[in-house]
Amino acid sequence: MAHFMNNRGARISKSIQNVAVGQSLTIGVYGAAGLTVAPNASGVAKITPQGNDGLNFWYVLEASRRGHVMVEAKKGAMVWDSFQLAVGAETQAASAGPKLGIRGSVGAGGDNHMEDVVLVTTLLNDKLQERKRDRLPINSDGSFSRLHAEIQSFQRDVLGLRGDGRVDPGGATMRALQSKGLGISDLQIEEKWKRDQPAPLALKRLIQMHVPMVKKIDIYAPRNIAASTSVSMHAYGCAIDLYLSASVETDRVKGDFIFDCVKKNASEMRLGAIIWNRMIYSGTWSRLTPYTGPNPHTDHLHLEWSTDNSQQTYWPSFEADLAAGASPPLPTAPRGSPPVAVGGTKGRL
Repeated sequence: MAHFMNNRGARISKSIQNVAVGQSLTIGVYGAAGLTVAPNASGVAKITPQGNDGLNFWYVLEASRRGHVMVEAKKGAMVWDSFQLAVGAETQAASAGPKLGIRGSVGAGGDNHMEDVVLVTTLLNDKLQERKRDRLPINSDGSFSRLHAEIQSFQRDVLGLRGDGRVDPGGATMRALQSKGLGISDLQIEEKWKRDQPAPLALKRLIQMHVPMVKKIDIYAPRNIAASTSVSMHAYGCAIDLYLSASVETDRVKGDFIFDCVKKNASEMRLGAIIWNRMIYSGTWSRLTPYTGPNPHTDHLHLEWSTDNSQQTYWPSFEADLAAGASPPLPTAPRGSPPVAVGGTKGRL
């Protein structure tokens, strides 16, 4: 998997790199063949290729003016890796906790200092305009009217988080508000992908037929992976979320059952990945590992396909297992231990 590193070879993916105006930063990208590497906005920094050593591709970033910009490694519309470049003194080292313009939290249960409320409202209005929604009033007295609800909407619909309605200094929501674009609004996703694709649609129908206790199912949604600038496969209609709660025993058992059926038949389904209750199974690598993304997926199962594999729907073995209730026996965890995600476990992805 392609990833960014510094000139010493240390990985810098999803980090904040600090430089002053006029300084340069040498970066490398492991596995960058075929990728476009560049800041996602012009003016803050200039990037110059330096060649490759056969495995790593090297670049020099020259800071032009104060500001923040995301440096991305992309292939077409897909962002493979990124980090934030902070030019100037606005942002401290990540280990000290970034300061991104507000001194206290804003929104539900926040400090709501007047200047912070005005700044967050201003930044949020830029995102609302990109989403073709009405702008919020900026009140000189610091009151925030619809701000709480719009913060929740931005967290849920754009970042893929549950949404607590609060913006914290240096948090994922604040970083997303200060980044350029939504991460998806600037992409040229073809119209044919802006709808539910055949594979997730077929799974939806099978679940509705054989597991009717799943009441809520989502497929197409133009958004990013949770707390990320990378585009979710939901934005291509190639992912599906099945809502069950791992904290409710009947839901957890049913979620584990679905997870096991899918895992058993992942090759037939040409599945990319399934996430449930803190575990992820990669259909590509046939591997089950803990999932450490920002959303533990304890309230829904997430399944996704590549665009190529999202067009096939013939899964006779999976449908037979789902219909017959056939799945491997569920292991039992010792009393008091964390929930085991066997059949169960991008962050909504």
